[in-house]
Amino acid sequence: MSLGLRSGWGCNSIQVMIRLLFIDDDPGAQKTLKMVLAESCQVISAFTGNAGLNALKEMDPDVVLLDINLPDIDGLSVLEEMMALNDHSLVIMLTAL
Repeated sequence: MSLGLRSGWGCNSIQVMIRLLFIDDDPGAQKTLKMVLAESCQVISAFTGNAGLNALKEMDPDVVLLDINLPDIDGLSVLEEMMALNDHSLVIMLTAL
């Protein structure tokens, strides 16, 4: 897993920013996660499975939070597509049901 490291001017000023892709159609969940993880993660939101796959190809996230129930394609199909892309991201699947 790669972490986005940024170095500053001081000798102890390395900041670690984890790239997290959150694929979930619930705007409230998206907003809450961004608020909670704002200090430690770059959170990218995708509200559909297809938007999540497109974001995955563009941003190379460290972690993907993937809802199972999405409006266009289900999370398991998204996971299969991710595996076909040989993606190395850590995936955590979730659902509200």
